[in-house]
Amino acid sequence: MGQISKSTFKKLTLLYFIGRFKKGAYSSYRVQKVFYFGTVGTATHPFSFMHTQHGQYSKPIRDDLDSLVAIGLVEKTGLENTEEDGTMWTINPEAVSSGLIALLPKIDSPLAAALDKGVDEFGYLKREDIKSRAHEDPFLKKTERGHLLFDENLPDYIEVDLSEDECEDLELSLNERFIVCMDHLVKAIETTDFNVGKVKTVDSIL
Repeated sequence: MGQISKSTFKKLTLLYFIGRFKKGAYSSYRVQKVFYFGTVGTATHPFSFMHTQHGQYSKPIRDDLDSLVAIGLVEKTGLENTEEDGTMWTINPEAVSSGLIALLPKIDSPLAAALDKGVDEFGYLKREDIKSRAHEDPFLKKTERGHLLFDENLPDYIEVDLSEDECEDLELSLNERFIVCMDHLVKAIETTDFNVGKVKTVDSIL
C-alpha cells in the first residue's frame, strides 16, 4: 500500500469525471453543476462548493482544471455559435493511454459510481434544464449566497493499492510545477547549441 496527496486525488477525480462525457464537457457551467449533483450526496467531497450568483460553484475545480490543461492532460477549447459559455473540456489521449483516467474507481469506487450517475442524469440535459434543477436544489435554497454549500473533506493523504514508487510517479505526473519546469528544460536543451563533447573532463576537484 502507498499514499497519494489529496491534490493528486482531486486531479484524478477530475480526469475521471471529464472522461465520462462521451464527446467532452460542453461549458464550465455544465461541469460545475454536474459535478455538484454527482457528489452532493457522497461520503467523499473532493471539492468545496459555494452558493454564488451563478448557483453552485467550486473555484478549486476550475483551478485544478486549469492545472490539468497546463500539464497537458485536459484540452480547453473555445466554442462558437453555441448557447453554452464558450468552453469545452476534453481528455487528451495521454491521460487515456497512461491509465490516469481509470484510477479513481480503484481508489474510491462509490465516488466514481456517483460521478457516473451524475453525468448520466445531468450531463446531457439542455442548459436551461440544468439551470432549473440547480435552482430547485434544497441545499441551495437554505444556504445564503456567499456561504458554503459543503466543504471538501479529504485527508491530507489517501491510502491506495499502489507501491511507493508508483505513488511517487503519480505525484510527479500530476504536479503542474514539475511538469512545466521539465517542459521548459527539454525545450531549452533542444534549442540550445549544447554539445557534451565540448565539456572538459575534470580529474579531481580537490
